[in-house]
Amino acid sequence: MKDITPEATIETSINAAPNAQSQLAVATARLANSLGYEGNLTIGTLEDEIRFYQQRTAEACVEMGKRLLILKEMCPHGEFAQRLEVLGFQPRTAQKFMQAVLKISNANTSTLLDKVGSQSKLLELVTLDDDQLDALSNGDSIGDITLDDIEMMSVRELKKAVKDARADTAAKDDLLSNKNKKIDELDAKLSLRRQPDQQHVVSAELEAHISSELAQSVTSIPDRHQPV
Repeated sequence: MKDITPEATIETSINAAPNAQSQLAVATARLANSLGYEGNLTIGTLEDEIRFYQQRTAEACVEMGKRLLILKEMCPHGEFAQRLEVLGFQPRTAQKFMQAVLKISNANTSTLLDKVGSQSKLLELVTLDDDQLDALSNGDSIGDITLDDIEMMSVRELKKAVKDARADTAAKDDLLSNKNKKIDELDAKLSLRRQPDQQHVVSAELEAHISSELAQSVTSIPDRHQPV
């Protein structure tokens, strides 16, 4: 086996670095394209634009979330948290902005953002299930709430409405789960009740088979009283 010298290890690391950077650049460009981001893909530009979009509208919240996602993609492992600190972000807050982008990517974004208005409302809405968010974006309601209602609500009122909607969904899920469990229990009981009948049928078939075999055996035995 050929010995690996320290010089060879250093040379391998140097050669691998450009390849890793190239792969990172491709992944970053792909993410930016999927998010519809057309700005410069440099850390400095992204940080400047994130600062610009802080404390602004719901639409700005989405734009900031896009840039946070791309910045996270660009940063080596462990560096993103440091950059969040420089930007004045708590990790949980940054996660909410990034979640907002991913959650509404399939929704009617323009309508949703126009009605929601503020960042605070948007961050409350993205805690809903995807189906509920899609329903709102398409003009449907969750419970008794529509996008028009949300436009007129305060953040506190919306927070309560979202909490109630999530609780209602959880209650329905529990009800469905209990219903399915009950059906399974009843089916098991019915199966137990059917078993004796099935055993009776099997026993009857077995007895008939044995009787048939015995009859055939008897007829095949020669009558010893008849002359040969």
